[in-house]
Amino acid sequence: MTNKPNIVYLLADQIRACSLPVYGETQIETPHIDRLAQEGTVFSNAIATVPVCTPYRSMLLTGRHPQTTGHLINFVNTRHDEIGIGDVFSRNGYQTAWIGKWHLHTGSFPEIGGRDYVPEGRDRLGFQYWRGYNFHTDYFNGTVNLDNWRNERWKGYETDALNRYAFQFMDNMDDDMPFCLFISPHQAHNTPYEHAPQEYYDTDYLTNSIFLKTCQKTNENDLKMHTDTILL
Repeated sequence: MTNKPNIVYLLADQIRACSLPVYGETQIETPHIDRLAQEGTVFSNAIATVPVCTPYRSMLLTGRHPQTTGHLINFVNTRHDEIGIGDVFSRNGYQTAWIGKWHLHTGSFPEIGGRDYVPEGRDRLGFQYWRGYNFHTDYFNGTVNLDNWRNERWKGYETDALNRYAFQFMDNMDDDMPFCLFISPHQAHNTPYEHAPQEYYDTDYLTNSIFLKTCQKTNENDLKMHTDTILL
């Protein structure tokens, strides 16, 4: 095993502090987020200088203000001379992976289901393993980008599909290679299509989160995700 911690970053879209029970919300249940809070660290004061998708994501991944990177609005290409967190981790011996929504490219706007391919190379800011897409609202049977200008259509609901890609990536990792994995589901943006499976609206649906599956697989020693893995 490496002495470098693995990183799993869950980048959920449009999930506000005021919508979560850990910050006082009472209308929904989020038992796995609650467990993360209880067993980890909770930030009570966080500020986004630009609370809009593309500008915020550029700030998160480059550590620079949107005024500097040029990401002042959504659907802006990223300059190839920007250095991202994927570059930093890959240059320090990590296998990097991005799964889910990217939104640091021009793809699909203003179309809902248009082409949203993020080309290999500098447009992916140092992320090597790629099952991402720029932007679309096909939450069922949508697509992710592969390499060589190819897309792959997933089966079923997006959250479940992205989880499958994440576990495939982690299951195939060598114990001697640390990894930095970002998982970025797109929901809950409005869509003209179906938003979520009915079971997600049922109060007894508590079995399909990546955190719960991670804990189960870790307990079974089936997943290369150990106590030195940081889950964010």
